[in-house]
Amino acid sequence: MVAGFRSIYYATDWLHLIQEIHYAVRKDGMNPDATMWKFSFAPTIVPAGQRSPWCRPHIRLVCTLAHYNKYASDNHYSAFLQINERRWGTYIGVKTEWRIF
Repeated sequence: MVAGFRSIYYATDWLHLIQEIHYAVRKDGMNPDATMWKFSFAPTIVPAGQRSPWCRPHIRLVCTLAHYNKYASDNHYSAFLQINERRWGTYIGVKTEWRIF
């Protein structure tokens, strides 16, 4: 199960500030729950200059911080945890979204 919330602040017509919070839980058989909280901040450039969550293209700088419970961390329930033995994960990157139609 995953639940999330997203808010958008329109700083200007072409700069949107997106914030997201997600909670995810995964249950495999009789194992304990693997849970994660994820917090993201994404300053977004919108070349079309529209104040709408649906206009595209979007070019985002994404900064994410995630916290995993002990079971998720110990059993590598995230790609980040494959190379790290921590309960906190970070991601910084660039994403784009385009509409084809």
